[in-house]
Amino acid sequence: MSSPTNFTLSKHIDASILALASSTDNFTVGFSIGIRRKHLGRWANALISLCNGLGAFLAVFGGRVIMEFLPSFANVVAALMFGVLGTVEIVSYCFNNGNETTTSSSVGAMTFAQVIQLSVPMTLNNLAGGAAGGAMGLSPGISGFYAVVASYVMMHFGHMAGYRLSSTKLPVDPSLVSGVLLLVLCLLTILDATEAD
Repeated sequence: MSSPTNFTLSKHIDASILALASSTDNFTVGFSIGIRRKHLGRWANALISLCNGLGAFLAVFGGRVIMEFLPSFANVVAALMFGVLGTVEIVSYCFNNGNETTTSSSVGAMTFAQVIQLSVPMTLNNLAGGAAGGAMGLSPGISGFYAVVASYVMMHFGHMAGYRLSSTKLPVDPSLVSGVLLLVLCLLTILDATEAD
């Protein structure tokens, strides 16, 4: 029989691994922001991460009920929003084709509206992971905490990677890369939803 200490440690390990696995989209979105040379402020990353953590907390709290009824629906909504954001980026690229890759619209800090637009689908995308944690018997507080940390770290490193790559001469427009990445996230989220059914 495992001791309470080992049980608690294993729950922390499970929660951290689940949070990292559920935050791969944070890396991709961070990369798509960085490659457009947009500044990802600490407040913006923190707000997105807190939304992700709240989503994980609520999903774990609901546990098996959410696992049974909500994840595929949440994934469909998240996929739709990622698809819209990706399409907007590609349409923007088409209209600005031939201009400098770092226009005034692509360089600078993210607005509050842009942060909210990203945080909603990312939070919905994390609901399935949170619900899985509930089914595993994880604590809502522990799962929410690790979701915040993993979201912040993954998005930060994704942004760093994208920003560094953007300083080199790219053969394609960063808006196009960003749009394609968001559409890939859309497709992956749809696949997750179909597998959940």
